[in-house]
Amino acid sequence: MSSITRRASLEMVYATSWKWLGCGFCCLIGLVAGTSCSPPQARPTIQDVRQALNDGDEDRVEEILSAYLAEHPDSVEALRGRGGMYAVLGEMDQALEDLNRALKIAPDDGVALNNRALVFKEMNRKDEAIADYEKAIVCGFDEASLRNNLAILYSSTDRKQKAVEHYGEAIRFDPSDVVFYLNRGACLVDLGEIDPGIADFTSAITLAPNDYRAYALRYNAYVEKGELDKARPDGEKAHQLNPDWKMWASADPSSADNTQIQED
Repeated sequence: MSSITRRASLEMVYATSWKWLGCGFCCLIGLVAGTSCSPPQARPTIQDVRQALNDGDEDRVEEILSAYLAEHPDSVEALRGRGGMYAVLGEMDQALEDLNRALKIAPDDGVALNNRALVFKEMNRKDEAIADYEKAIVCGFDEASLRNNLAILYSSTDRKQKAVEHYGEAIRFDPSDVVFYLNRGACLVDLGEIDPGIADFTSAITLAPNDYRAYALRYNAYVEKGELDKARPDGEKAHQLNPDWKMWASADPSSADNTQIQED
């Protein structure tokens, strides 16, 4: 469309929760870690898994889950848990096998759908990931990170308006997360809705005044509008915060009169 869209899909850079360890191990496998539990028993229990989670012992979690599943092969909680663990370890085929088993037993399990969507997303099976996220929402599992991931998928498949809608839902869930404003702002600018995009970048700056990315993206948008007097201070601030800020500036600073940031 224009220089503002030089990036393939800028908001994808801002994804946070898709990282296997970044979204919280307990959240990924769909268990809630307890504060206490009985000592490990000869026969493993889900409570033993929770204790291993509390201890941060990932190897033991996998061992206990596999032992538990040997005796309880139809446990949805354990299957989605081990599937999440395999995903953490990067073993996507095994993760998918366990999550498929879980969803065959319980097709409407929102946590299992969310976890399988994460796996599909990592495997670049975008349409399948979108379908699982959408079904998870219908089944009652809905949160900010899910909406952000779903929006990224829609944006990467050129369904930008759908992406904007889901970024809005992510913001509704967590209005304090700068990433969601940056993502939606970038997507809005790609759609040619520059003023709403600028508003999102401004919201991000209000939340995180030292985030150079927000200044760089707002700089881009102002240059796109031809408002160079407003672009200039954003470029200067971005440069002050990070001399490498121009990797976030898809608009060429030298194309605007007197807006190029002088290197030190």
